[in-house]
Amino acid sequence: MVTRTLRSFFFVCVASPALADPSALPGALARPILEHEAVVFQGNSKRPVKMTVVAPDVMVGDAWKPPAGAAHVALVEGERVEYVTNNAAPGSGVGAVMATIRAHGHTGVVPATALVAESGILRAPIPALFVLHPDYACGDACYQSAWILDGVRRLEVQKQVGGEVSASFDPQNRYVAVGADALFVLDRTTGSLVDLGAYTSPRYAPDGTLYARDLAQGAVYVVPLAGKARRVVRGIPIPPNEEGDYGSSTDPPVDFAANGDLVVRFSRKRTIEWRVTPAGKIVSRASKP
Repeated sequence: MVTRTLRSFFFVCVASPALADPSALPGALARPILEHEAVVFQGNSKRPVKMTVVAPDVMVGDAWKPPAGAAHVALVEGERVEYVTNNAAPGSGVGAVMATIRAHGHTGVVPATALVAESGILRAPIPALFVLHPDYACGDACYQSAWILDGVRRLEVQKQVGGEVSASFDPQNRYVAVGADALFVLDRTTGSLVDLGAYTSPRYAPDGTLYARDLAQGAVYVVPLAGKARRVVRGIPIPPNEEGDYGSSTDPPVDFAANGDLVVRFSRKRTIEWRVTPAGKIVSRASKP
């Protein structure tokens, strides 16, 4: 387990007038983003997002590069633009994902990491607390980054991750757990970030217990912030992807039945669903295509 104290880091970021204001973006994200919209996201860059102006009929392919002498338009973080398409394609080796948008009367191209769509937001039960996971790059698979925003800080907790990004918020919204290629938990009160290792698909129970899946077989563990994780449900081996299959093999977070049982699903050739008591006893099994 690795703990990182972030308060001094964020003081530096917020104090720099060139950086985006971390308190401004949550307000811009409060209203749901429509299907063909995106919100401009500056990350931790010291500069506004630069849109390269292109002709309306330009297709941004795998090997697209900005044309020499192209005009540029500066985009302000939080503004909404029309989202047209991107060149993300698993197995294409395209590298950094680029998106085509329309803004300020122009068609243009920006890195996909500079945009947030509704599908790239995990919203907390309270306002102004989000986990963002914009597209990052495509190689044999497509990758995302993962950010936590809460109006005080903006923290990139995972970069260029291949697993599906998922997040969970504890009942008091003090802790934010983010899983993909590893599991991180941010304590919003102290500003500390804890690396809990090779787990993903976090889910907080109503009593605040954090459950997560291991990356090897999807076994379910209770993962404390300090101390050793405890396995409560065994996993099922994950078969390797077949040629041409670039999908994620990440198992989803557990759900909770009304009686307190865990609902555990495994994404294999068939979807396998177990009902399991908190003590780890399997009480029912089912599967479907």
